[in-house]
Amino acid sequence: MVLLSRVLNFRANRLANIVAGTIMTALQLLSLIATPPTLYYAFFSVIEIACTTVVVWYAWTWTRDQGALSGQAESLYRASPSVVYTEPNGSVSSARRSLRRPS
Repeated sequence: MVLLSRVLNFRANRLANIVAGTIMTALQLLSLIATPPTLYYAFFSVIEIACTTVVVWYAWTWTRDQGALSGQAESLYRASPSVVYTEPNGSVSSARRSLRRPS
């Protein structure tokens, strides 16, 4: 799913996350109902159900603008990496550093 999240476009990515999260949540709920689970299985099932529910909710409320902003931020970071440091007086400064070797 991680690979698909990076490769698919916005609409397909959103749909894949909603479908996969819903199926995984339903299957985990069914596994708890089908047979009496052990205590540790029930504990980790609750965690998995909570996580997949959050994935579905996040994919459902995800807007195209959020994806565009994260893509822009990533491309800006790759284009101009910088170093952030704290001055002795407490202010925060940043300095660009070049990845090229001096000629």
